[in-house]
Amino acid sequence: MWSGLVWLYILVILIALTVDWFALGGYTGIAFPAIVALAGMLPIILQQRQFMYGLVLVFFFLLLLYFCAIMFPEAIPQYGPTVRHLSDRFIDLAALSIGFGLLVNIAMKNYREQRETLNSLNLVLEEKNREQVSAIREIESLVERLDASYQEQQKISDELKMNSDFLDTLFETLPLPVFYKDRHLRIRRVNSAFCRVFDIVEEKALGKKVEDIGRESTDIKLSVSSDREILESGKTLNYETTVKYSDGLFHHVIINKNRHVDGSGEPIGIIGSITDITERKIREEQIQYLAHHDALTGLNNRSFFYIELSKKIARARRKGEKLAVLFIDLDGFKQINDKLGHHAGDLTLKTVAHRLQDTSRKYDTVCRLGGDEFGIILDDVSSPSEIESVGVKILAALREEITYNKEKYLVSGSVGIALFPDNGSSREALIKAADKAMYNSKASGKNQYFFSEQASS
Repeated sequence: MWSGLVWLYILVILIALTVDWFALGGYTGIAFPAIVALAGMLPIILQQRQFMYGLVLVFFFLLLLYFCAIMFPEAIPQYGPTVRHLSDRFIDLAALSIGFGLLVNIAMKNYREQRETLNSLNLVLEEKNREQVSAIREIESLVERLDASYQEQQKISDELKMNSDFLDTLFETLPLPVFYKDRHLRIRRVNSAFCRVFDIVEEKALGKKVEDIGRESTDIKLSVSSDREILESGKTLNYETTVKYSDGLFHHVIINKNRHVDGSGEPIGIIGSITDITERKIREEQIQYLAHHDALTGLNNRSFFYIELSKKIARARRKGEKLAVLFIDLDGFKQINDKLGHHAGDLTLKTVAHRLQDTSRKYDTVCRLGGDEFGIILDDVSSPSEIESVGVKILAALREEITYNKEKYLVSGSVGIALFPDNGSSREALIKAADKAMYNSKASGKNQYFFSEQASS
């Protein structure tokens, strides 16, 4: 397809022909080839194929003009150029037109190549620019994501710091001594309660092992063995022990320990706390004491008497030994209460309790069974005469004077005695036999001891 410039070139040729032959009478035929040759340069800015078409048209027109000058010489004025001159001019102009056109074509070809190269470079640059724009957008998106991630991490960091501060505050305000050891069993942190209880500065405790700062009565071996067991098994351990506190007293404590692990589950230390249970122990001992002791006299009570009697019967049966049970009932105790009052009665019971303890052996069991009744268990007795000597001592001790508000009075006792296994092989049988013997003693005149006549069943 030819471009608009080719058609423009053809239009110039037609206009030149019309002017030359009809308006100027052919005189301009001398300059016309030059005009046509110059017009032939128009297609040089076109593509190569269109340029060659324009060059052929120029050559064809000059050739047509040459033949017209030969065939119609009368169209050329006399003073005009000859045919030879026109031929020479045609050849010169044709050569000039062709040569100039070739040179320009070469120049334009280089120009087009350079333009194509530039266009290719522009395309590459545009592609690079698009890639850079895309990369910049990705970087901007990445920056936005990083900023959002940073904000989220900052939020998490703030929350972690707040939680850490809360735990630090909680750790310090706990009233219980709390400690943390690493996997090498070295103390890495203690709270203020720990320092206060053990009278130690935190800096001196850090990095030390329990054996380095252990106080009197601290069970170092138990502490170390429990730590190692926790690290190996992961179990939570708690045990009771005694530790000397800063007040110089030995306190009963419960030590609770648990293993501390990292994010991968590997043990990295031990967290422990110490609970003082001294007051609880004292209360338990008091309850235990009251459960088995008489609050007034301090002697063991009836409940303890029954428990102890069962144990001693079992031991005597196992070893083939004898034991004796003595029931003692005070004579005239009601008259003392009525005459001198309950305070005198309480003093009488306390005095009798002390005298019974003094007259019995250290390993014998002396109890207050209730009211004005007392019981004694004599184990490992060899003969009735040995029991009689104890009975004589008891009666003599009871007959000693008692003074209350400067008033002196006497008290005596009736004693009933039962032997194992002679009078019974069980606890109930012995108690029944001793109780019956005591009443027989009262019935026989009081202030005496009486052996049971009951046969063993």
